[in-house]
Amino acid sequence: MAMFSAFIAWTCIVTFGWPYPLAFVVALVASFGIGVALQVGLVRPVGRRSDFGLLLLTIGLFYLFNGVAGTLWGYTTHSFPSPFANSPIDLGGVFVTPRHIATLAITVAVVGICAVFFRFTNFGLAMRAAAAQPDESALLGISVRRVQAVGWGFAASVGAVAGLLVAPIQFLEPNMMQPPLLFAFAAVVLGGTDSMVGAVVGGLIVGVVLSFGTYLVPSLQTLNPVIAFAVIVLVLFIRPHGLFGRAAVSRA
Repeated sequence: MAMFSAFIAWTCIVTFGWPYPLAFVVALVASFGIGVALQVGLVRPVGRRSDFGLLLLTIGLFYLFNGVAGTLWGYTTHSFPSPFANSPIDLGGVFVTPRHIATLAITVAVVGICAVFFRFTNFGLAMRAAAAQPDESALLGISVRRVQAVGWGFAASVGAVAGLLVAPIQFLEPNMMQPPLLFAFAAVVLGGTDSMVGAVVGGLIVGVVLSFGTYLVPSLQTLNPVIAFAVIVLVLFIRPHGLFGRAAVSRA
């Protein structure tokens, strides 16, 4: 969805000539609608029958969106316009660009909004409850179906933000989000799959390790996916619940 949303925004900007803020909003709204439609039309019916079937469905959707994007926009790379400048700024010997600063600021804002939403709003708490204990949540009066549908839409919109931030830094093409997806998965496994703070800290650790490793040994840049896989395997072997996750305890 991150990749597909970036293509939607790119079409609005390049083909229709819309301003970036309008294309940004359109991409988020479209992603939310597609996410809800997928959950209601495909995920919900399949999920009631088989967890394994749901796994296959989501993998199939991954490749379906990749193929649809390739069919509509081609597999060639496209340059994605950015509203932020790309000229480097010297900050005490460290060179950064306004584009990277804006990306970091938007990422921090999105994480903060998600943290407040899931912790201090009734609907956010309902989403957490429905995800963890759907049957018990239904008994307490929570509309699990509605919450799960909105959850998919919400996740797709957050993915759209990620795609729109990544696309200007690298070229836009159907496979552009596969490396970030791998690095993000490594960050979540490292931090803990049930901890938002852990995911953020895990992302910072993975990013710093990859950046410093590439700086010290430039040839490691081609091995970044291998390093990410190594992080996943190592964490699963030593601490499966991650740095901030809590181990599940079952009582007989």
